[in-house]
Amino acid sequence: MGGLQSSAEVVNMWALERTQYDWNNPGFSEQTGHFTQVVWQGTGSVGCGVANCPNGWFVVCQYSAPGNVDEEYPQNVAQAVSGTDLTAGIPS
Repeated sequence: MGGLQSSAEVVNMWALERTQYDWNNPGFSEQTGHFTQVVWQGTGSVGCGVANCPNGWFVVCQYSAPGNVDEEYPQNVAQAVSGTDLTAGIPS
């Protein structure tokens, strides 16, 4: 995974996208799409697969229920409480 050691590190990397999220203009962007899906209000579970391919590691995830729905960002992506651990419960 390009130097990443665990699935928790991948999710943490996605969570760090929150620093680029425009809270004043909620919506999708390529820079924050992983973050918004992970914290989407209706998302209750995530299943991921990892493959080591010749060009590098690939991580593919499916979310239930899916998010990143246009026009629904303000009510589904809330600002985190300081100190929130988005990787809690993720096996390393």
